[in-house]
Amino acid sequence: MEASFFALFITFIFFTTRFVVALNRYTKKRSHQLPPGPPTIPFFGNLLWMLIKSFSRSKPLIVIANHSVAYQALIDNSVIFAGRPQAMATDKFLSCEQHNISSAFYSPTWLQLRRNLTYNILHTSRIKSFACARKWALDALINRLKSHSSSYEYHYTEIREHIQHALYNKKIQEIKDLQRRLQLSFDEFKVLNLFPSLGKFVFHKRWEKLRQLRQDQEKLMVPLIKARKAMREGKNEKDEPFLPYVDTLFDLQLKEENRKLEERKL
Repeated sequence: MEASFFALFITFIFFTTRFVVALNRYTKKRSHQLPPGPPTIPFFGNLLWMLIKSFSRSKPLIVIANHSVAYQALIDNSVIFAGRPQAMATDKFLSCEQHNISSAFYSPTWLQLRRNLTYNILHTSRIKSFACARKWALDALINRLKSHSSSYEYHYTEIREHIQHALYNKKIQEIKDLQRRLQLSFDEFKVLNLFPSLGKFVFHKRWEKLRQLRQDQEKLMVPLIKARKAMREGKNEKDEPFLPYVDTLFDLQLKEENRKLEERKL
């Protein structure tokens, strides 16, 4: 009895679908000839639209093409337009819950980080204090250029590599390779932002790859931070020729979290 009822039900669904498709084609022939659209599926198509209306949200897009309007938005009403869109799951993971200036949403933490960077590093009064650092980098660049120019027959040298070495020394190549690996994987990680809770099980290997990249970042950067922190201990700040940016973050007390930044967030 159950088998025959199931067979009748399947037959009814089949003929109903055929009838709807045939009726749809007949209606299209009598109407204006429009460009072909995607095939319609009875019931499922309507269900999809209902789900979209119920669970999706519309997001406004604002385009400013006038300098006076831009001034009003960014200067006169800076607080209103200071917010950012909600960060994706992968961005939150890589930035340790958005503990940075470039992607953090408008909050007391962002204001504190911005104020610290502006006052200690970018302010015009700090330019002179970095003169010795600029001189050291310039001397290192000139010395490397001289040594390489005398050792090659055709005096060929890579200027970019010398500048990078003068600024960041040998670690720059490791940081460069890691950042390149991360950038090349961005397209692969986009799918992880769709239903992140479910994606951790469905795309388990991609999440593991993302975690490994983050661990590689910490293994590369945290030792440098610890070395700087150890070098800083026992020294008087007045003895330092200039104030490194990372030193300002060591003493920064986050008001929202009531604690200092962890090494992995630095």
